Amino acid sequence: MSIIQLLLSVAAAAIYLMQLHNVQGNRFVFIAAIFHFLALAQIITQGFVAENPLMPSAWGSMLSLLIFLAALACWQLLVLPAMRVVVLGGTAFAATLPLWLPASAPLVFSLHGALALIVYALALAAFLLCLDLSLSEQRLRAQPPSNNALPLLVREQRYFNYVLLSFAVLTLTLASGIYTAISSNTPVFELTHKKIFACLTWLVFLLLLLGRYFAGWRGRVAQRWFFSGYVFLLLSYAGSTVVREIILEKTG
Repeated sequence: MSIIQLLLSVAAAAIYLMQLHNVQGNRFVFIAAIFHFLALAQIITQGFVAENPLMPSAWGSMLSLLIFLAALACWQLLVLPAMRVVVLGGTAFAATLPLWLPASAPLVFSLHGALALIVYALALAAFLLCLDLSLSEQRLRAQPPSNNALPLLVREQRYFNYVLLSFAVLTLTLASGIYTAISSNTPVFELTHKKIFACLTWLVFLLLLLGRYFAGWRGRVAQRWFFSGYVFLLLSYAGSTVVREIILEKTG
């Protein structure tokens, strides 16, 4: 990491934390986002390379970019101050991740890897919105009904929009994975942890969306389905990669 990237990363983290004195504000968040984006600009402008999608040697930069995109997508839709504090703290930490997990090789993307990153970012944004909604509903049950019902319904629809986007991009990701396998003459239907959990995620999100639009699923039922799918999504790449390339590599 260059000195300029280091300074931009530290500045972004510091400015994110400055917003903690007024978590409902946005001014410092936008300034920090600019610094964070500039710190990641070298990674983003690497371009697309046919091989080596999402190299684990650049995990710090990859996680920083992932959390940055997720926070960017959901920040304006978060209502609870506690959730905003969590996102601010998490994004500030993410801005410094390349310092703690420096890359031994540049982070490069294939189309399949870039789509996978977008799926993770959209799903993380949906997870934060779903958690914000769930906590808001619990608070509403503890208080007399008020005019907060309509905002809850609006926020629920927005979180479902992110689930729909996640499902759409995940479908493209799976399709690109099949195309890549066919192009490289590798077995398409070879069972791996990554493929199994990715397909389970796709199935759970599909059932959730069908239940939403045909059976009117909402509230706790929909949230449980989404959280289950999100766990499968985490296991599809991150879980299998951590086991294969960190735990097994160290024990081996």
